[in-house]
Amino acid sequence: MSSNGNRGKLLAASSFFLVLLLVLPLDARNLPGQESMLDPLAQGLQLYREGKVKEAVGVLKSATKKQKANPDAWHYLGLAQFKIGDVKSATKSFQQAIKLRPDFAPSRISLAILLLRAGKLRDAAREAEQARTIDPQSKDAHYVVAEVRLSEGAPEDALKAVDTALGIDNRFQEAWLLKSYAWLGLFRKETLEQQGKSDSELPSEQRYEHYKHLGDAADSLETYLKLNQNAAENAFWREQLDAMRFYKKWAADRQANSQVQPMKSSLRPTITYRERPQYTPEARAMGVSGIVLLMAAYWNDGQLKHILVIQGLSHGLTQQAVTAARKIRFTPAMKDGKPVSVVGRIEFNFNLY
Repeated sequence: MSSNGNRGKLLAASSFFLVLLLVLPLDARNLPGQESMLDPLAQGLQLYREGKVKEAVGVLKSATKKQKANPDAWHYLGLAQFKIGDVKSATKSFQQAIKLRPDFAPSRISLAILLLRAGKLRDAAREAEQARTIDPQSKDAHYVVAEVRLSEGAPEDALKAVDTALGIDNRFQEAWLLKSYAWLGLFRKETLEQQGKSDSELPSEQRYEHYKHLGDAADSLETYLKLNQNAAENAFWREQLDAMRFYKKWAADRQANSQVQPMKSSLRPTITYRERPQYTPEARAMGVSGIVLLMAAYWNDGQLKHILVIQGLSHGLTQQAVTAARKIRFTPAMKDGKPVSVVGRIEFNFNLY
C-alpha cells in the first residue's frame, strides 16, 4: 500500500488525526494477469503508473466496456477513479471487481478504505475482515482492519491488528504511524473517561496513568521517523514527538513540580486573538468534517508551546488547525497574582454545512 502525500496528517475520518490518513489506494503492482493483459487495459494501467490518472480513467472505462467480466479492469478503474476524487464511481468499480472475483483481497481492501472514509464503519469492517480472512499474510488487510477499529473507537483492537501487520513486515512505515495513532487514541479515550472527575476522586497512582500511553505513541512515532525519508513531512512529526515526550514527563513530574498546572475553570488563560482555520479544497471535495482536538501548554510568558494533535482530520485539515493554533494570542492564567503556565485543550470544528 503506497502513501498518498502526507498521510499521517489525515487520521481516520471519525478518529483522531486520522491517519492519517489520507486514503491509501493500492498501487498497481503484484496483481494477477498483468503479463497477459491486452489493450486498452494495459494502456490504462501504464497511464496510471505514469501519473496520468485522468487519461487512465477514460482508457480504463473503455477496457471495462470491452472486457465486462475482467475483474482487473474494474479494480484498476476503481483505483484511477479514486485518485481523481470520484469516490462514488470508484466504490461501484470495486464492488463490481469483487462480484467478479470475491477472493481478491486488494479489491476488498480498497473498498473498505472508501467505506471507511464515507463513515460506513460496519460495511468497512466487513470488507476489511474478509480481506484478511482471504489473505492472512496481507499486511495491508490487517492495516485497514486497524484503521477501521480505530475509527470505531476501539484503539485496543486497532493495536492488535496493527501489531499483526508489523509482525508480517516490521518496516511497514504507515503501520508504525498508525500504531502511534492507536496509542494516542487510547490516551484520548482514557482521558475522556476521567473527564469531570477531580484529582480527589481518583487514586493518586491513576491520576496521570494514561499519560504513559504518550510514551508508547512516541516510541512508535520514533520508529516511523527512522524509516521515513521524507524530510519535509518529518519536521511536523518531530514536533509531535517532542510534544508527546513533554506531556509524558509533565505528568510524571506532576506531583513534584507544580510550575505547569492543568487548566481548570479557575485557572484559565484569556484568549485575545484566535483565527478560524480554513478548509482545504481537497477536504471540501471529499466531504471531510469533524473536530481537530489539540493539547497545548499556555506558557506564563504568553507563548503557546508543545502543540500535540490528539484527534485529527484528513486532507490537510489537521495542519490547518495547527497553523491556526500557532496564531492564538492570550493573556496567561493568574494564580496568587502571578502569571502561571497551564496545559489545556483546543478544539477546531470543521463543518461543511
